[in-house]
Amino acid sequence: MKSVQALVLTTLLSALLAVPASAKEKKSTGSAKTSSSGKSGGRQGTWMERSDAKGYTIKMPADATEKRDEWTTTYVATLPPDAALIKTSVSVEMLDEFTAVTNLDKAVEAVLAARPRGMQASISEQKELPNGYLVVIGPEYDTYAVDVIRNGKEVQVKAHCTGPSSRLDELKELCLSVKPTK
Repeated sequence: MKSVQALVLTTLLSALLAVPASAKEKKSTGSAKTSSSGKSGGRQGTWMERSDAKGYTIKMPADATEKRDEWTTTYVATLPPDAALIKTSVSVEMLDEFTAVTNLDKAVEAVLAARPRGMQASISEQKELPNGYLVVIGPEYDTYAVDVIRNGKEVQVKAHCTGPSSRLDELKELCLSVKPTK
C-alpha cells in the first residue's frame, strides 16, 4: 500500500514541477523591454520596467496586473514556481516641506503610521539608500512588508511591497527598483 502511495505522490510531484518550467518557456518570448532577473536566489522570471506619468519607474514581473486610482498604483503578481502572491503599491506626492522624509527615523515613523491601528510591528531591517530609505517589517504570519521611500527633485515616491517570507529577496529587489523621474 505504501509503495502505491509513494508512486502516486512522485508522479503528481513531477507533473506539478513540469508545469512551471513549460510556462516559463512560453513567457520567454516577451518584448525587448523585458529582462531576466538573476538576483533572485536562482529563481528567474521575466521582469520589465514600467513607468508612470506621476513621476516614477519600477521593475515588475511581466505578468503583473496593474490597478490605478488617483493616489496610488497597485501591482499584483504571482511568482513561479510556488505561485507566491506579491503586491506592490506605489504612491507619489509632490515634494514640499510637509512631505519630505529627511532622515531614517522619519522614514520608520512614516511607515509605522501607515499601518492599521493596533497592529504590532517588528522592524527587521532599516537603512539609508541613495535619495531614500528602506524599512522592512516582519515576519508577521509568514509575511514581510518592505517599504522604500525615495525623494526626487519634485516628488516623493513611496513603494510598499508585501509577500511571503520565502520571497523576501524578490520583495526587496522589487521595492528597491522604484525610482523618481521628476
